[in-house]
Amino acid sequence: MTQAELGELIGITDKHVCKIENATYMPSLETFFKIIQVLNIDLNEFGINISPSENKVRNKFLELIYTSPDDKLEFLYNCCVDLNKNLKILK
Repeated sequence: MTQAELGELIGITDKHVCKIENATYMPSLETFFKIIQVLNIDLNEFGINISPSENKVRNKFLELIYTSPDDKLEFLYNCCVDLNKNLKILK
């Protein structure tokens, strides 16, 4: 697969792919996960262990985190923190 083909599949330019490949630029998490999905790379190769849990809700939550764009992650995090605080108050 060429850099141009990969870039087209994940929504970035071939120059951007080249910079990532040459380690002159670090991709966003969103781009990183698109790359590994398109190239069918196992996260364990990066030392990232996301073995499926027995808990289906946890797996869905992790999938949401890993597939959300970077600009939405802080919002999701803040929602979870606020919700957790409110749940503690209700106890």
